[in-house]
This record gives sequence, structure tokens and C-alpha cells, in this order.
Amino acid sequence: MDTEKMAKRIKSIIVEKGLTRDKLGEGFSKGYISKLESGEINPTVDKLELVSRRLDVSLDYLDGNDNCKTKNCVSKCDHLFIKTFVSLFSQEYSLADKYMAKLFERLETMDEEESGFVRLMAGILSFRLKKYGDAIEYLSKITSKTEPLNSLSILYLARSYSHSGNLDMSLSLFNRLLNNDYIVGSYYYMIYLNSLYHFAYTLLLAERYVDAKRIALKYLEICNEMGHRDRTLEVYDMLGIVELSQENYLDAANYFRKELAGYKIMNDFSGLAIACNHLAEVYSQMKDISKALKYYHKSISYYKKIGNNKYIAYNLNSIAGILFEQGNLEDALSYANSALEILNQKDPYAEKSIAELIDNIKSTLEG
Repeated sequence: MDTEKMAKRIKSIIVEKGLTRDKLGEGFSKGYISKLESGEINPTVDKLELVSRRLDVSLDYLDGNDNCKTKNCVSKCDHLFIKTFVSLFSQEYSLADKYMAKLFERLETMDEEESGFVRLMAGILSFRLKKYGDAIEYLSKITSKTEPLNSLSILYLARSYSHSGNLDMSLSLFNRLLNNDYIVGSYYYMIYLNSLYHFAYTLLLAERYVDAKRIALKYLEICNEMGHRDRTLEVYDMLGIVELSQENYLDAANYFRKELAGYKIMNDFSGLAIACNHLAEVYSQMKDISKALKYYHKSISYYKKIGNNKYIAYNLNSIAGILFEQGNLEDALSYANSALEILNQKDPYAEKSIAELIDNIKSTLEG
């Protein structure tokens, strides 16, 4: 800002509105407003925003914008909100983090709703970056009862607790959210729908399979009503996992086949890879080795299309395990070595598992 122009504008507004320096200067050190009027100091942004509120004008007007006098005019702070929001949901996280830091500098000058929105964006950013502890800290400080700010903060807080391993807290928050009258109605239906999905997923993690299936079927019903084909595929996958966990293999295979058919229509290689991988797991547990190997190889072919070496390695190791059990030791060793090479030490747990399988195969060969 041009300090001299700003000083003249502040002085003219004080005179125009007949304000006293004492009243305007509440909360400032003695003589601060006088120095501001004379241009002796260059105020920080948060101080200037407070002055603009006392004068009942926008920050941009103090900066010389004659077309933006009222405090309701879109200010630079409002633009910063928009820039942060757009960069966050465009997945430009480094840029979002930069804007977020500037918003936090002004947090004390904001009202409850504004500060709540800043903390919500900070929580979502931390969640996207898998910094779940930071997300919990930001989201836990939101006290706003304004919808949908309140519901969104609870949703991301519940998801953060779920990913950090505190399933009890996560489930408690989901229960609270799904009993919120504001989001059950059509206006906040997508928040309700997302809450159902992540609630079902957390119940699945908690091995509460009956409850997970009940919530997942409710989610599926709403998806079908609303015509969300891609979301029905997500829940087919979840329902398949529930049935597989309970050893209901035919039901599990049926859900995974529906998922596979949907992703074929969409030409979604990632979805196809996951569906094939799950079908392979079903047939492996059913001891239908030919079908298990068939779907593991299909899964690998799709993972190659998207360049996901980690899951290629997992599937190669699964094939090696099947071949080892079948007594095909040379091929089993070849697949296991390929899995270890592709993994390239990026997953210590998987690397250990593959190395143990290789040792078992070699020991058997030597025996």
C-alpha cells in the first residue's frame, strides 16, 4: 500500500464520519491512529483490516480503490479466500499452503465463520497431504454452527481419525454427523452421501461387517436413485470385501464382477486393476487356481498401463505364493524375484514378505 495515500484517506474518512480518535483507537496503543493519519507508520495487514472495520469501509478502499468503498465489497482478503479455495481443490497444494499461511496471519481479525472456513481449508489440505494429526488439530478448533461448514468439518475430522487409526472416535463422529437434520435433506445430500460411504468404510476397518454392509447398501440405494454410476462401483468393491471377509465367496465374486463390468464401460484402468485383483483373491481362497492366476495377470496388465509398480509387485508375489503351494518352485522363485526387483525397496513390509517367500522357495529347492 501507498502509506501516504492511505494516511490521507483514513484522515478524510474520520473527518467525514465525525469519528473521534479515542473511539476509533480502542485496542491500539496511544497515538497509533494519529501516527496512522500522518503516515508515520506502515501498519501490518491485520491492524489495517481492523481499522477498515472500525471505519466501516473495505480494505481495498483504503488502498485507493474508489470503486470498492463499502465493507461488503470483495476485498483482497476475499480474493485470498478464493485463491486458497481454488488452489486447494485444483490439487495445487504448495500454492494452497502459501495462501493459507497468509490467511492465518489475519485470523485474529476474522469473525467465527471466516476463521472456521480458514481452519476447514487448512484441515482439508492437511488431510490431502496425509498429515492427519495436523488435520485433527485444525478441525477440532472449529466452533461454528453454520451449515455446511459445521458438517464438512465433522466429516473431515471423522475421516482424519479413521486414517490415523482412532476408529472409535471416527465412528462416534460419523454417528453424530448422520443424525444431523441439516445434511439429511436434499440441500446437503452430497455431504450425507459421502458420510455414508466413509462411515461404511470405517466400519469395515473396524471389522464390523454386518453394520458395514447395512450402511453400504443404504449408500448403494441412494447412488442408484441419483444415477451415480461411478459411486455404485465404489460400493460394489466395498460390499465385495465385506463378503470376502466373511468367506461368502460367490457373493463377493458377484459384486467384484459388477465392479469390473462398470469400469470396463468407463475404460478406467485403475478400477479394472483393483476389481481383477479382488477377483483373483476370491478365486485363490476358493482354490480355483486357474481363475486366480488369470485375474492376477489381468490385474498386472492394468497396473502396467497406469505405471503402478507397487501393486504389480504385490500381484507378482501373490502369483509366486500360489505357484509355491502348487510345487512349481522354479517359476515361483522367478515371480518372487521379479516382485522384489520391481518393488525396489519402496515398501519395507512387502519387501520383507517377498524376501521370506524367496528364502522358503530356495530352502525347498535345496531340500
